[in-house]
Amino acid sequence: MRPDDILEVCLDDIASGRKSVIECIADFPEAPGLADQLLAAQALWAWAPPMGVWDPDPSPWAWPLPVRAATVPALSPEASRTIEGKLRQAVRPARPQPIVANDEVRPKIQSILVVYVLMSLLVERLMQILFSRPRF
Repeated sequence: MRPDDILEVCLDDIASGRKSVIECIADFPEAPGLADQLLAAQALWAWAPPMGVWDPDPSPWAWPLPVRAATVPALSPEASRTIEGKLRQAVRPARPQPIVANDEVRPKIQSILVVYVLMSLLVERLMQILFSRPRF
């Protein structure tokens, strides 16, 4: 039997009450992942939709357990706002601190600027020399 067929048989048996999840797992030890799939289905069945919800899947094991109103855990508005504020603060990037040139850094910056200006003038003069020569 294929694993999909085994899963379908087990779901039908569990839905009809003929077997429990443990019994199905014991009956088909060769089926890979059957235990995980059946436990996941059982967890989904515990969250059955509320009464009166249209079920587009008319299969016999779609929602086999007695349908009860779904209870979704909710936070109070104050707790929700608190958590949202903490998340926003955690995600907000830190503001960069302005760079202030102190007495130790100022001479280094000045010397770098002087070298930059001199190099720029040198490159400009070399370009003039190279491109102003007559070509033979």
